Amino acid sequence: MTVQHSNMSKLRAHLQVLPRPFASPVVWAGVALGAVLAGTSLVNALLVGLSATLVMAWGHSGNTFWDFHVTKLDQGEGHSRAKPYSSGQNVLTSGLLSTQAVVVNMVLWLWLSTVPLLFLRDPLLWVLWAIAVACGPIYSWAKLHYLPETILLIGFGICPVLMGALAGPGYPIGNAIAASLPFGLLFGFAAEIIDQKYDCTPQAWAKGLRSIGPWLWKTERKVAPVILFIMALAGSAHIGLGISGILAQQSLWALFAFFPAAVVAPGWDQTGRDQDRAIMIGLFCIFAYCVLLVIGQAMS
Repeated sequence: MTVQHSNMSKLRAHLQVLPRPFASPVVWAGVALGAVLAGTSLVNALLVGLSATLVMAWGHSGNTFWDFHVTKLDQGEGHSRAKPYSSGQNVLTSGLLSTQAVVVNMVLWLWLSTVPLLFLRDPLLWVLWAIAVACGPIYSWAKLHYLPETILLIGFGICPVLMGALAGPGYPIGNAIAASLPFGLLFGFAAEIIDQKYDCTPQAWAKGLRSIGPWLWKTERKVAPVILFIMALAGSAHIGLGISGILAQQSLWALFAFFPAAVVAPGWDQTGRDQDRAIMIGLFCIFAYCVLLVIGQAMS
């Protein structure tokens, strides 16, 4: 029997499910941090922020295509499971959208991401744009080779901060990369490890899913101590950046966002609604940290 899907469901799939805008606060926070550090004008910061967000949408939408048709991780049993914050893989497995529709969606986000950069003539911004764009398909490949966390550190940490900084009058690239590390560790490693452990099943492991999260699942290790260790690394890096003067000491107040995550950490190793609730609180804490860091830096 053919399942009929409403036009509203398809519209939501194109605008919400595929591009996964829930992750955009991290991108905007990264661009804002780079802009604050470099003294970038508001107009330029908005332009590169919009471009970086649209690149993120390209990567998320493309991940649905690549995981289904290239790595085939999302074909058959053991495909990526729907989560409280994301269900992009289900638009193809459920038949909600066709492959052609997903390709149009991803290419449209990619094309739109170039428009804001046309108003900024710095060639280095186009280099960063190309690196961020490449992170999309590389990420799908990296999930087979224990590397997705590193790719996300680049795509969600280094690239947005550098884009925000390079859109300004000039700022040391090394300092911008260093300032991006807390963001990259939290969203590239901590959030991704939870996400991939949540995804792993015997079928997914048999298909070749390989990263830190699935390894924890395979070896029956708890995820909470690993995530708390990464948060400690990010916090230590932040403190070091504050001491060195790269980040303002006012930004250190953002570290208080980690405390609720530490409280709910045991829930990351539970199942069902308790796990879902703990994961959502953990993600909110990461988002809150990123925003509070930028606010603290801007107030300095």
